[in-house]
Amino acid sequence: MRRIFNELALLLIPTSVVTLFCQFIGVSQRETAAYSLATVLFVACCLHRSWINSRVPSALVLAICIGLVAIFYFNYEDILLKDTGLIERFKASADFQARVGSEIEAAKDEIWFFGTNFHISAVDRRRTILDKLARGARVRYLILNPYIATFGQIAADFDQPPNELWDECIKGLRDLLELRRQWVVRARSTAQPGELEIRTLKSTPRARLYVFDPARHSGRTMFIPYMNGVNSPELPGYLLQNTETGVFRSYFDGIRKLWNASPGVDELLQAHPELR
Repeated sequence: MRRIFNELALLLIPTSVVTLFCQFIGVSQRETAAYSLATVLFVACCLHRSWINSRVPSALVLAICIGLVAIFYFNYEDILLKDTGLIERFKASADFQARVGSEIEAAKDEIWFFGTNFHISAVDRRRTILDKLARGARVRYLILNPYIATFGQIAADFDQPPNELWDECIKGLRDLLELRRQWVVRARSTAQPGELEIRTLKSTPRARLYVFDPARHSGRTMFIPYMNGVNSPELPGYLLQNTETGVFRSYFDGIRKLWNASPGVDELLQAHPELR
């Protein structure tokens, strides 16, 4: 037992020194883990070199250890993040607006938009969305109702003047209505038309999501969690794989609950015909 504790000490002390030194000079967690693992393997080979040499050349063992460390180093993030579905992080969510078009084009069956408004994608990506609908895709928008009593507080949470957010939401809503008008015309000459549906949210949206093919493992989700007092384009965004065990599933299930509890846009138009 004493020998075991002695060997553990001989393994852990050099590894701890390496780890502390890495932290002191600001080495990343990924590289620190790789250096620590390499230290453990190297010290273990030194401690048992006689036993190793009696069976295989120690140089071969060391080469295998180096190979294992290299594999760990280059796959470290995938090992830690494999259950989250995280593919990529964007420093600011505005940075991946350029990716929205390619994700829409890659979608096969279904697209969900959830957030305050989508006046950019409803205009800039209108032709792409109409093409997807013409191929039978389902497209669903769940956006903020700008007429709710708490709209002023929501604008404060987004660090925006209420009139500025109001103009964005109204413009986004009218853009979506124009998208729907164009689709109604085009659907008449489409053999297997898809479905376009718009609903309005009467509560504060807590995130912005673009969900592409939620029923497919190959599908992806763009996810921007909101933070009170920060304008959403300044917040980081995340690209997720639509895996059942990943982050995507919990948030998408929440969107579906909100969707089922939210009225269609025609109810809003009845109350505010000036939007037509």
